[in-house]
Amino acid sequence: MIRYVTKRLLWMVPVLLGVTLIVFTLIHIAPGDPAEAALGFETSDEIKAEWREEQGLNDPFLIQFGRYAYRVFTQLDFGTSYSTRRPIIDEIKARFPTTVKVCLVAVTLTNLIGVPIGIISAVKQYSFTDNLLMVLALIGVSMPSFWVGLMFSIIFALHLRWLPASGLYGPKYYILPSTALALVGIAMSARMTRSSVLDVIRQDYITTARAKGVAEYKVIMKHALRNALIPIITQIGLSLSILIGGAMVTEVVFAIPGMGTYLVQSIRALDYPAILGTSIVIAFFSSAILLLVDLLYALVDPRIRSQFKGKKHLRGSKA
Repeated sequence: MIRYVTKRLLWMVPVLLGVTLIVFTLIHIAPGDPAEAALGFETSDEIKAEWREEQGLNDPFLIQFGRYAYRVFTQLDFGTSYSTRRPIIDEIKARFPTTVKVCLVAVTLTNLIGVPIGIISAVKQYSFTDNLLMVLALIGVSMPSFWVGLMFSIIFALHLRWLPASGLYGPKYYILPSTALALVGIAMSARMTRSSVLDVIRQDYITTARAKGVAEYKVIMKHALRNALIPIITQIGLSLSILIGGAMVTEVVFAIPGMGTYLVQSIRALDYPAILGTSIVIAFFSSAILLLVDLLYALVDPRIRSQFKGKKHLRGSKA
């Protein structure tokens, strides 16, 4: 198991390098002059040229990328922001917890609501309840989270005045942005849970359990759901990764001081180090989530654990 985790961690290095290269390339081919964004349009050309030289922007592309990748992966140095003149790592530390909190609340709502809906829909297959829930799930998947956020702000904040429309200063401030983020995840989780549970409840051991007189609740929760967890766990991990991407835009809608707002502000200001640092952290967090999902497989499925034990015993017998 330790060998498997180590292997997966090592695979994250080329993934992060690839993300860094792609973002680095897109930034350098994008139109705009970071010197003008950092120093202002009225600054003389001589000062702008000196600033570009100081920042290393006149060096060849591969040299710039190699120097940046070396600093990031060996020293965890994302550089200094062109706009705020602060280290990027400090800016990320100040904003990343906010984004994580919003995403965790959203993923909690996703699973507390989406999984039960999927179970109910599977148990009542082809009924009116099943059709209604799946239609609602289809609508939920079709609605972008930023549009839902705007509608929530207009309805619940502007007209009804039940909840605040911006900021993040207490528990009630999480309701609108987290719910807007969670709606797509709820719909996806419900559809995946329904499909997974339907595959399991058609198995012979479920029929045997029912024939023995086991209560339907125990059949579904103890036997069916437990054996349907692998696709559900996968969906949870993917939904959290998707929620991080959705949070980038939703935070702007609700004026939340998180990674999304910081990234959008950095793009507008052509703040190259901030854009790169934020993208790398998001990519690392998404990769870490997928690694955690793989580890959860071994916890919920004894067959996966036995594969690692089998390999261990096999190596011991050869020795």
